[in-house]
Amino acid sequence: MFFVCNHDWTAPVSVFDAAVDSASLAVEQGSLARQCALYALAAFGIHAIWRSRDVAVSTSMPLAIAACSFVAWACASVLWADEPVLAVRKVMVLLVLAVAAVGMSRRLSVTQFAWIVFSSCSLYLVAGVGVELVLGTFAPLDGSYRFAGTLHPNHQAINCAALALASMHLYTVNARFKRTFLAAGAIAVAFLLLTRSRTAAGASFAAIVVYLVGAGSRRLSVASAIVLVCGAAGLIVTLALLTAPRALLLGRGDSDAETLTGRSELWNVLGDYAAEAPLAGHGYNAFWTPDRIEEISRDEYWTVFEGHSTYMDVLLGTGACGLFLYAATLLIALATSVARAFASRDPGHALVAAVLVLSACEGFLESALLTTSTLAFLFMWAIACTGNFRNDDTAAQLGECVVDLEFVHG
Repeated sequence: MFFVCNHDWTAPVSVFDAAVDSASLAVEQGSLARQCALYALAAFGIHAIWRSRDVAVSTSMPLAIAACSFVAWACASVLWADEPVLAVRKVMVLLVLAVAAVGMSRRLSVTQFAWIVFSSCSLYLVAGVGVELVLGTFAPLDGSYRFAGTLHPNHQAINCAALALASMHLYTVNARFKRTFLAAGAIAVAFLLLTRSRTAAGASFAAIVVYLVGAGSRRLSVASAIVLVCGAAGLIVTLALLTAPRALLLGRGDSDAETLTGRSELWNVLGDYAAEAPLAGHGYNAFWTPDRIEEISRDEYWTVFEGHSTYMDVLLGTGACGLFLYAATLLIALATSVARAFASRDPGHALVAAVLVLSACEGFLESALLTTSTLAFLFMWAIACTGNFRNDDTAAQLGECVVDLEFVHG
């Protein structure tokens, strides 16, 4: 579904030359293929929820209340949206992803879901490399090269991050194919760095550390904590150096670290628009109309069709009230999942916590959480798992490990 919605076979030669007209047209008309894929995903979600209605779950009421309140507020924002039709479309996407995520979290164990992520993200990566080889754009030794594949490099980076996390989890819980998962994780990290996406790289580092601490032994947790402290200290030292801007750009000479690649200037402009509807916003994810895309892109001298921050776009769409509910949902989910992971040392809890950390960090400088992207679905799945965690997940996890050990020794 996400391949149909977001992937483009000409991405290596088209994503770097995005035109204002094409961005406006995409917002105005949408995509028939994307609509069909969303209908199929909605049908799957409803079917999964119905088939798993007898599954025992532990519900976190604070998280459920916060999440449902945000969804309700987003739906209500259609009533005062600047572009009601666009707001309805965006709300429908939100509901479809939410239903599918809940169905997936109830129907599948964490490890089963990790297999799906591993398989799909591996195929996306292989397809991306194949496309670049065919188009002749694969040049990893070029200092200005950014790996795109069939996505924008920033979105491809998230695909690689998801593959790395899934590989780590499967490496942890499976006694077989460990070398395969280890190699897949290493390849995913390598291509993540080739995208030169700074936000995804930082978010992935934080997510990997959380997973290692949550799923590993206490000795491994101490080692991970030392790595985290040393990494943070190294970052602070780097920021103090005169060469920090260049280092933070991962070798990208087309960017400016001091303005976060133009984001700070953009946020100043968007702050004025947010002040026009400070409490209720302009309608869920409906701020970016074709007229506003053209106007803001003209003023900023580059094609802008998102706020380049999930939190900024939530503020623009649903106002301070919506941002409060969104932040409450995220913080409750983070606190709950991290506490579960660190207390239980269970790989399933650790993976959920890692996905939430990845999403929270990525949301500061990118808006992928509000699109029909892999990260958006992973984020909602992690919220659903935290709010309605399957009681049989830990038992299933232990059972899989026992089966694997029997295979090795038998």
